[in-house]
Amino acid sequence: MEIKFGKQKIVFQNYPLPYGAPTYSNGKIYFATGGASDTPSYMYCMRDDGTEMWKFVAYGQITSSSPLVYGDKVFFGSSTEFLYVLNANGSELNRIPLNGSVISSPVMGAGRVFAVTSEGRLYAYDYSDLTALFDVNGIQLPIASNDECKSSPVYYEGILYIATRSASGKGEIFAVNAIRVKLYGEPVQSVTSFHSSSNPELPVYW
Repeated sequence: MEIKFGKQKIVFQNYPLPYGAPTYSNGKIYFATGGASDTPSYMYCMRDDGTEMWKFVAYGQITSSSPLVYGDKVFFGSSTEFLYVLNANGSELNRIPLNGSVISSPVMGAGRVFAVTSEGRLYAYDYSDLTALFDVNGIQLPIASNDECKSSPVYYEGILYIATRSASGKGEIFAVNAIRVKLYGEPVQSVTSFHSSSNPELPVYW
């Protein structure tokens, strides 16, 4: 694996293939490598001059397409059904159990961190203290048992857009009022769905 910083090229030898796109934030690049259900993955943080800052080991595959880096925290999911939260120095701040793996990237909005499992269960946590804002077991989107949520959600002005894909190749984009779900405890029936047959992997906002 190679990473290029300007004219400088950093070569990593004997590293498994990285999963998802790297994340760049404040002069640092974050990326994950390798892993499986019985072997570790690593989340790396490097300066943009190629200097390794830290690496964090997570058992199971780090399945998030890209880590979410915001403020002094790093968020990513794993195949072992955890949402990992790291401090800026790479130490583990929390390991939140979920009912499913997180294949997509977590997303930040309105002081909250949102994560969606591949089975369509939505979780939200307060950024500052990681308090669960919905049910601690998340809320289930109204999708069929064989449907998937693999693309990353999009947050815009209080609405969370989540794309799904069915076994038949069709998909929906769900628009969840992320603010009212917390304040009024509304059930998932308040979710609005937008049918999208062109590309169910890419949520957008209107």
